[in-house]
Amino acid sequence: MILVGTLVAWTIYELLRTPHALKAVRAEAYELFGAESDIAKICDILVSGDGDKLLHCMTYTAAVIKETLRLWPPASLARLTKPGTGLTV
Repeated sequence: MILVGTLVAWTIYELLRTPHALKAVRAEAYELFGAESDIAKICDILVSGDGDKLLHCMTYTAAVIKETLRLWPPASLARLTKPGTGLTV
């Protein structure tokens, strides 16, 4: 869940940095879901039978998410070793 939260935060950051991309994502959402801004209704639409088709139509939004993952990859790790094993940072 932390990775999803991080992805959402970086995506919002990047969309705010690039207004033309934000405008395009909004236009795509309005085209697919209408001007409806109630998140519960949008969730109902997505879990309905046509939800999968709508998700596949969100090509620009998917591209924004993929580009955000490219710019800000969530790959992080921590390693622990015993002292004297030869691992240096």
